[in-house]
Amino acid sequence: MARYKDYDWNVCRNADGTYSIDLIKVNLLMDIRDELKRLNALLNCPHFTGIPTTLRSIRRALPSRKKS
Repeated sequence: MARYKDYDWNVCRNADGTYSIDLIKVNLLMDIRDELKRLNALLNCPHFTGIPTTLRSIRRALPSRKKS
């Protein structure tokens, strides 16, 4: 089976103006693909990946808590 990466499928209506279940599934999968791309872009952002380093530097800068 061929893989059509980032291919925008043309989803047409049936003659009676409705959509078939298979075409609805294709649309849904395309929407999921687009959202996953956006999520990947966010998670690979340097601001996001730098959060642990920022939190460590904040922790070091704060005074240590007294143990009870």
